[in-house]
Amino acid sequence: MKWNSRIRCALVCIVFTMLFSVFSFRLVYLQIVRHQHYSELAAGRVKPQVIFAERGTIVDANGDELARNIPSEMVVADVKNVTHLTELVPLLARALDLPVDKLNEKLSGDRGEVVLKREVPQATTRALREQLCAQKDPITKKTV
Repeated sequence: MKWNSRIRCALVCIVFTMLFSVFSFRLVYLQIVRHQHYSELAAGRVKPQVIFAERGTIVDANGDELARNIPSEMVVADVKNVTHLTELVPLLARALDLPVDKLNEKLSGDRGEVVLKREVPQATTRALREQLCAQKDPITKKTV
């Protein structure tokens, strides 16, 4: 039997077809049949970790500081859930460095949530949260 180019070409095509068929079946097996197994393996190895990235300082051509990234929070009060206004106002006035009459005005209305102060340093909000949680007689109906 003489091997001419048509027979060699047909054999090469059959070999490649079988090879790609094996790879395709393996791919289907891994992604459809064994999907649950490998998803569980991957989920067991992943541990979410929050990384707080700070932006760099923005400077001008002379090296003078134009802007700096300072993490801050906003203090919001739900007026409908405040029960002991006389105890809450002095505590907030000291922590947020706001006048007592301005706080009384904001907390005395019937509105829902009221922004008391914006751009409060995180250390201040953390200390305020601890003070509110540490009181024996809770000031608000809900937890902070």
